[in-house]
Parts: sequence; structure tokens; C-alpha cells
Amino acid sequence: MDLFADSSDEESPPVTGPATSSSSSQPPSEKQTLSSDSQSRKRPLVEEKGKEDGGGPEEQGPGPKRPRGDSSKDPRLAAATRAVVVRCRIFASQTVPATAEDLRNAVGRPELGDKLEAAVVALQHNDEDAEKCLKIADEVQDAAWKAMLSDRSTAHRCWKEAFVLSRSMMAAAALALGDVERCVENADLAFIMGAPKQEVNLIFRLVAPQCPAYEDAKVKGVRFPDRAAIEARGFDAGELRQKLSPGAQIEPLQGDKEVLDKPSLEDLAKYCLPGDQGRAVVIKGMVDDWPALTTWCDLDFFVSRYGNRRIPVEIGSRLQSMKEEVTKLGEFLANYVAPRCRETAENVPAGEEVAYLAQHNLLEQLPELLRMAPMPRFCAYEGATLDASSVWLGTDETVTLLHYDSYDNFLIQVAGAKYVVLFDGSQFEELYVSKGSRSAQSSASTSTSKDVDEHDGEAFLAQGNTSAVDVGKPDLEKYPKYAKAQGKCVVLQPGDTLYIPQGMWHYVRSLTPSLSVNYWFSRSSA
Repeated sequence: MDLFADSSDEESPPVTGPATSSSSSQPPSEKQTLSSDSQSRKRPLVEEKGKEDGGGPEEQGPGPKRPRGDSSKDPRLAAATRAVVVRCRIFASQTVPATAEDLRNAVGRPELGDKLEAAVVALQHNDEDAEKCLKIADEVQDAAWKAMLSDRSTAHRCWKEAFVLSRSMMAAAALALGDVERCVENADLAFIMGAPKQEVNLIFRLVAPQCPAYEDAKVKGVRFPDRAAIEARGFDAGELRQKLSPGAQIEPLQGDKEVLDKPSLEDLAKYCLPGDQGRAVVIKGMVDDWPALTTWCDLDFFVSRYGNRRIPVEIGSRLQSMKEEVTKLGEFLANYVAPRCRETAENVPAGEEVAYLAQHNLLEQLPELLRMAPMPRFCAYEGATLDASSVWLGTDETVTLLHYDSYDNFLIQVAGAKYVVLFDGSQFEELYVSKGSRSAQSSASTSTSKDVDEHDGEAFLAQGNTSAVDVGKPDLEKYPKYAKAQGKCVVLQPGDTLYIPQGMWHYVRSLTPSLSVNYWFSRSSA
């Protein structure tokens, strides 16, 4: 059972990514399962009060002057702030004891277990105790982060739990102090590392309207390439297949059974069959009503509204390993994506550096975005269950290794263009799965692959759902059967949706700066 399981939402599939930056000032950004075998080994440190307004201890003295964002001037906001802080404290009191016990007994750090529990006690809605909570929790998160960095592969789960709990309490303490920017920073870092969505979203909803605006002249007037600009580049799957995916026998998706133009829900149900029954289908017009298709093309839309929000990104050279780091969304777009959008518009050869916000649930971190890119109606029509969604945002030349997923998938191109290669399950032997046997295709644990540089696939090979073949540059001497593999390819343009059934192998490469959304879903008939 997950220690931080959110009973109201399905958890995103866990992923494995490349090594993160070695900087100790940044938290690791890959999502992992936060679990504990004992959630109730001790009584909660704080008993929930029975007050209708949220309860909580009384404030103790005026304390120092609060920074900008002070909620005390608005009685309703002050009451909401106090209720959220109390909710966070109750959550921490219920989850900290088990993690503190592991810190004492499993990893031999009793002083950190004591500090984690002390931070809960100090999490009060008054300045003196909130400052104390910030100081103590910061010491715990720093130690936890260093422990995770020192041994990423075998670090005990309690280190990640301690990091998330500490950052969550720091967010609540900063909220109590009226420090909006510090609150959002810590809440974002907790979210990135897998904090319960219900808890952090309470904070986000309360403080997001108070976040200061972010401006950067480098994104003013910069847009992702639109359909006209992409068509002017002459991207054609039939012509690109030999250049971008040589070696195998690959044909473009085409014809009225593989490319559907504004189909009805009944037609979608006929062609988008689940699992092994299904095949890849390109759907035109399915998301024509998405506001995201026009609004998200403007980089300043994201920068002006969410530029101060922190996100996990992968940055590096196309010829070297990618590294993960956490940065502000505004800085990521201004420093990496905007320059490449200009180069694309001016038809200037792109540089070697690539950057990607990959497989991140931005729609949950910034829930207002979901209204602009809602789950396709077909999922409700089929009675499907949404398993996860992700946003993929970055420069051109990002690559997803050849892999398969354990869910049916709608990959929706919002802006820019991507080249996709697909193989069905019958090609298993020709694709040289990196781990396990043929049975692994149907019994593999739920997982999805995260975009990385094509030369840094070692981290993914351990997942068991990834091919050892580099589709962009296959080694036919090492993998001779790949030459017999029969697949399909397609260029996705803005507004296109690609249906990828569960178990279908796929490789994705960005042709231009790009923004995509995908929905993984499952059906009872699958």
C-alpha cells in the first residue's frame, strides 16, 4: 500500500529516467512509488479538532511582519489559510510516525526521525512556530535529498517519504507566514516527488491567484510552429522513414481505415479496439474543440500565468546524456524552447542542446489547464477509466525510445510536429526486448517510458518494456532480426490524435519544438 496514496485519483504510472543533476539544491524529479508496510505503527502526533471552521491551535503572539501575500487583511482568506494549514498538519501527523520509525530503525538516523516529528508539532498557524517548522523540516529534506543522491538505485523508501513530508510541511508553514512564493516552491517540489494530489492541490488552489506575475521579453510574440509552418517544411512520413528510422520495413499509416477524418464515436469504437485487438489509428478532428490548440501555441500564455511554477525537465546535448533538474516554467520556455521556435520560424539549423518537460502530469499540477485539454469524449463513451495523463513540452530532436505501454493511449499533438514509428505485438522477436521473455509483454508491471536522449537509454532498459534497438540508428549486425520488422510510421501535426493500443511498440521523435498531451486509459473489455 502506498503511504501517500490518494484515494480519489489514480496514480500515474511509475517511470525510470536518466540520472539527475548532481546539484544538491535540486530535488530529484522522477516520480516513484512512495510506500510503507506500516501506516499506523504509531498514533497520530496531532489529533484532529472537531471545530467546523477547521480547528487548530490558537496563535501565539504577533510575530514578525508577514511578507507580501499576507492573508490577514482578508478574513475569509485568513480562515481558508488556517483551515489548509490545519489539514496539512493533520495529514503529516498521520503519515510521519511510520516514516520517522524507518529513519530510526531502517537507516539508523534517529535524530532525523525526531526532527521530522518535531516539525509536525511545530506546524502551527503562528509565526514563531511556523518559522521553527521551516527550519527543522529544511534540515530533514536536505539530509533526505543527499541520501537519495548518494545511492539512487537502492535508497530506502523512507528517504523519499521524508523529503515529500518535509517539503509539504514547509509549504504549509510558509503559507501560515503568508510567504506565497516560498509556499508554492515547496508545494511544487513535493508534488513533483509524488505528494498526494489532494493535499498539495488544496495549497495550489488557495495561493495560485496570489502568485506574482512572471515576465520575460524573450517569449513575447514567440509561438510554436503552426500547421502552415509545418506543412511548409515538407514533413512527409514516407520520405522521413529512411532518414529517421532506417533498417526495418516501415510504411506510412494511410487509407480510410488507418486515418479517420472527424469520425463519430461509433466509428471510433469500431476502429480503436482495445489491447491486442487494436491497431494504430490517426484521428483527424477529434479535439478540434480544444481551446489548447490555439491558446497554448503562444509561449507567453504559460510564462505570464505559470512562469514561477517549478517543473522537472531534462536538459542536455543530443550527443550526450540528458540530466534532470527542476526549474521555473518561465525560465525553461524562455531559455530553451523560445530560441528553438525562432530558429524553426527562420529555418535556421537547430543547435545541439535539447530540453524537455517529459511525462509530467502538468494537468494536475496546474488543473486550470485541464479545461483547455479535457479527456476525449470517446473515453466516457467507452466507459473507460483514466489511468494517467501527461504533458510533453520541449525543443525539437527529443526522442522516446522504442517501448510499449500497459494502457491504451491517445497521443494528441497540440503544437509542433512529431514523427512516430509503431510495431504491433507480432514483431516482438524482431525488436529485441531488453528484459524478460515474450510473456513479459502481457504481464509487465504498469509503466510508461519517459523521453530521453537517444544515446542515454540504459536507465530504460531495466524496465522490461523497452527495445534494445536504437530506431534512429539501428545496429543490424548486433540486432539482425530488426531488418525483418514490419511497422508503420506517421507525422503528427497540430490537432492530430494517434491511438496507440496497449502493448503496441512505439518510438517518438520531435521534428520541431513541440507540445503534446496524452491520456492513458483502460477499458473493462481490454
